[in-house]
Amino acid sequence: MNQESIEDNILPIGAREHLHLIPNLEISKSSVEVILGRLDAKGTGNFYEDYNPKNNKK
Repeated sequence: MNQESIEDNILPIGAREHLHLIPNLEISKSSVEVILGRLDAKGTGNFYEDYNPKNNKK
């Protein structure tokens, strides 16, 4: 879902959207529940407070 294409009265600036894909309904029966979400809030580019980026240092 492209949150930038959604009108501000439906998904206001600063809002996030998360979708839950449910096995045997939106995805295959043998799958596990999947949560899709956007890291940054619409229109801000800011990540949420508890976000921890991946550490690529070895």
